[in-house]
Amino acid sequence: MASYPALGIREVEIAPSAVLEAALELGLSAYDASYVVLARVMQAPLWTLDRRLAAVAQPFAVQLRLFGGNRQRWLAGAIGRPCED
Repeated sequence: MASYPALGIREVEIAPSAVLEAALELGLSAYDASYVVLARVMQAPLWTLDRRLAAVAQPFAVQLRLFGGNRQRWLAGAIGRPCED
């Protein structure tokens, strides 16, 4: 896979075992767990529309950003508690 530095895109390798562990522990598919692990490895926010994913991933992600309705809710600490900017 190529990297595209001009677009801010780069390839990041994550351990398959970390994805499997997260999937089993959180009750997620490997697909969803890979995003949780990637956000944690990169210390980046995990953006999602999936409330269930946000709820179970919250302890593992560095920061969650959940979109709902016409507005976004910023999550930190616990689901439903907006973080301060």
